[in-house]
Amino acid sequence: MEILNDFPLSVDKELIMQKLKIKKGTEDEKKFEQLLNEGMKIGNPKVVYIEGFIDELGEKTVKINGIIFESKLLRKNLEKVGRVFPFIATSGMEMENKKFGNDDFLEKYWWDIIKEQFLFIARDHLIEYLKKNFSLGNVSIMSPGSGELGLWRIEEQKKLFSLFGDTEKLLGVKLTDSNLMIPNKSVSGIIFSTEKNFNTCKLCSRKNCPHRKAEFEKVFK
Repeated sequence: MEILNDFPLSVDKELIMQKLKIKKGTEDEKKFEQLLNEGMKIGNPKVVYIEGFIDELGEKTVKINGIIFESKLLRKNLEKVGRVFPFIATSGMEMENKKFGNDDFLEKYWWDIIKEQFLFIARDHLIEYLKKNFSLGNVSIMSPGSGELGLWRIEEQKKLFSLFGDTEKLLGVKLTDSNLMIPNKSVSGIIFSTEKNFNTCKLCSRKNCPHRKAEFEKVFK
């Protein structure tokens, strides 16, 4: 198990402003820039991962480091894979604890977007770190609850977290009773080598998703 948290917090301010429709030279730009600078000062995104191995494949199950995960799609994707990298990444509790006034709806939203950017930095840093240190080529990610309902149930999140022990002590990340993560800008999953890129966006029919990276194809049955 290894924790990574020394990330350069570099974000494209102009691109984020475009997505948020914040015009240059306005009061909104000043407020956003202040929030971004504050985030840069207190932000501490981090990620924990382990090197896992496939113990056994069932009809629709995969046993990794002694834990049995149930997902026909996960089993299919890992059929020719011997080693995987379960992980949890988060924007960090440091930013989660920022206080806003009751009327600061817009600034709360902007802060959430900044947290999200920091989460992406942690996740992407992990991917590059694994490629370099474990000589990986193409990699893909599967996360509990992603894609259409039932492909890999979000309830499997508990099993994934059990691979790491006390995640709140390690990262400050905990699961709610409904298997959502706190801080809200956190993600967990399994990174694995693949010859052909796999993207759960192809299996998700959610419309107007801001993070969609591929068109919905419903390619898995």
